[in-house]
Amino acid sequence: MGNASRALIEEAVNMIESSLKEPLTLDDVSGRLHLSKYHLHRLFRSLTGQPLMSYVRGRRLSSSITELLETDLKIIDIAEEYQFEYEQSYQRAFKRRFGLPPTEFRRKRMEISIDQR
Repeated sequence: MGNASRALIEEAVNMIESSLKEPLTLDDVSGRLHLSKYHLHRLFRSLTGQPLMSYVRGRRLSSSITELLETDLKIIDIAEEYQFEYEQSYQRAFKRRFGLPPTEFRRKRMEISIDQR
């Protein structure tokens, strides 16, 4: 991949980082970058090894850990803040990603490994 492709993906990642608590779709990102969503999807996957929206979901889950540890917000409120439509969706995704549900993570205040999957 060339420098132009890397710059586009870097711009996409910056956009994602600034929108973790806002609605964001593949169409939104591709529109802002003036690329077709199919081309963006292929570029992103080739450079990161994962689909763009999987990356967004993973970043939202990782970022939500701060809320779990530093606030007393209800799990449903954290799920909504990070754009999960249902609390159950957030809990399933969190457990799949980190190996335990968010309530247990909060209670145990465990250290977990955060990778770039």
